[in-house]
Amino acid sequence: MGKLNAVLVGLITPNQNEERTKEYLDELAFLADTNNIADVKRFVQRLDYPNTTTYVGEGKLHVAVLDLGVTKKVTNFLMGMDCHLTVFPANTSAEEIMRHNPQGIVITNGPGNPADVPEVVETVKELLGKKPMLGFCLGHLVMAMAAGAAVAMLGGTPTQVGHAVAIVFKTILGLVCDPAAGLVEVPCIKRNGSCALQALAAAELALAGIGSFIPADETIDAMKSVGDSLPCALKETAGGGMATTPTALAWAKKYFAK
Repeated sequence: MGKLNAVLVGLITPNQNEERTKEYLDELAFLADTNNIADVKRFVQRLDYPNTTTYVGEGKLHVAVLDLGVTKKVTNFLMGMDCHLTVFPANTSAEEIMRHNPQGIVITNGPGNPADVPEVVETVKELLGKKPMLGFCLGHLVMAMAAGAAVAMLGGTPTQVGHAVAIVFKTILGLVCDPAAGLVEVPCIKRNGSCALQALAAAELALAGIGSFIPADETIDAMKSVGDSLPCALKETAGGGMATTPTALAWAKKYFAK
């Protein structure tokens, strides 16, 4: 699947404990200079929520949240959509998540490369097709990897797995990141919901014998090339796209005036 060349890491925290905040910053600095997968996994599992199953909200819809490093900003948004949440640690099994019988599943954002948390990819493989699923940021990448996994699970050949991966990456080639007010919510959450459907559609196309003319490795290289070519305004800076629509600008002004 290729390696990420860089990961931007940082910390915004309401924590008033100076020593604890410094520990987090030191760990982030370490992660920026290391390829130690075990340390990345450990950090993925704890940001705003403890490494235990947590129940939050009182909405009508029950949503399972697989926490790869989610912040309360995201869970608050989901609760605002009339959801009550069961937040699971990153190492939770698909069986345990399904035991709670959620109406939908969210695979969250978090630090690092999806290749560093293969057990999460395995979990998503098992969950695909069982419930409506939404992934964003790291969760989005995990789901793209799971597209090929879905083919393998359904008896596809290694060649068909490669076709599914290539089809998925071609459908999101040039995808801009334009969050309103710089917050990874609008339009990110809804937009990435379509990626779950794209992953399954790609798997079905590959299994039906429809191949990608461009090989998977080349589509990944092309994605990086396109990403490098995109202007800064379209790279999660809130400087273009949906972030600069009148509605988004008005909302950002109101939000930051609080």
